[in-house]
Order: sequence, then structure tokens, then C-alpha cells
Amino acid sequence: MSAEILIVEDDPIILMSQQEIVSSLGYEVMATARSGEVAIELVR
Repeated sequence: MSAEILIVEDDPIILMSQQEIVSSLGYEVMATARSGEVAIELVR
């Protein structure tokens, strides 16, 4: 079973970097969110 990751970050450059790092480690980035409120809605 592979892990699915939700990245929450408001800075687009940091977000891209985090996505690349997570993907290079073999994890799937299921979604990204720019705020905690959006993240909560995505996981409901």
C-alpha cells in the first residue's frame, strides 16, 4: 500500500519543492492546499 500525501503550503515555490521531494521518495501527492481550511475540506 502506498501512502497518499496532502501538502498544505501557501507559498507556491515551497509547495513545488515539497511536491518534488515527496514524489522522489516514492510517495503519491494526492492533493495540495493553500490553507488549512481547504485541506480539511479535501480530506472530508
